[in-house]
Amino acid sequence: MSTIGKTAVAQHFVSLIQSMIETCSVSWFTNRMGEKVAAGTRAKLLAAAERLLLTERYEDVSVRAICVAAGANPAAVHYHFGSKEALIAALIEDRLGPLWAEGLAAATATEPSSVPAVVDAVLAPFVDLAADPMGRLHLRLLAGLILRRRPMSWQHQWFRMESWSQLLPELTSGEARRRWQLAFDLIIMRFGSTEDYDIAPSAVATLREFVIAGLSAPPPVPASTASHTAVQE
Repeated sequence: MSTIGKTAVAQHFVSLIQSMIETCSVSWFTNRMGEKVAAGTRAKLLAAAERLLLTERYEDVSVRAICVAAGANPAAVHYHFGSKEALIAALIEDRLGPLWAEGLAAATATEPSSVPAVVDAVLAPFVDLAADPMGRLHLRLLAGLILRRRPMSWQHQWFRMESWSQLLPELTSGEARRRWQLAFDLIIMRFGSTEDYDIAPSAVATLREFVIAGLSAPPPVPASTASHTAVQE
């Protein structure tokens, strides 16, 4: 092959490589921009829902109203979250998840976990939230989702019941789940009430002791065993 021919091949190869790099760069840039736009839209939807729910009832806030307030496409909520309930769950996890993360990480660092330490880590953010208007909104939304047993797909570790049942290894998984569910029902009902946010320290202390006692109680005796023992006596 002549020198001219070799030069032409080399130039063609260089051009091909440059074209591939440019294509990859454009694709990467486009993907990154798309991710940023999606994240921005998601954040706007969460903020819009939060603003609306601060002054309106959950039932009165529509998906359309959230999209309009966020300046987003009418289908944005369904695209990013799937449903209004999933959006609210994401809002609660986004706002409340970090409040529990550090305290619960410390309380569960040792095995077995100390039930009083875990309960303290749970209650402390509730007390702080109840003293703040925006915090009270989040508690009210949490109460609406949990106490009404709305089916939710929680993503955060401490919003999934299996994370809690593992903290009571002396109990069966089912019994541990039931105890934690009752504990959270009681806590959320107390702090998520729309009528009484001013909870006295003495009331919080009583709630704490009650929850600890319920979680720490010995495993229940099977009905057949209890009946056999009663007959012997």
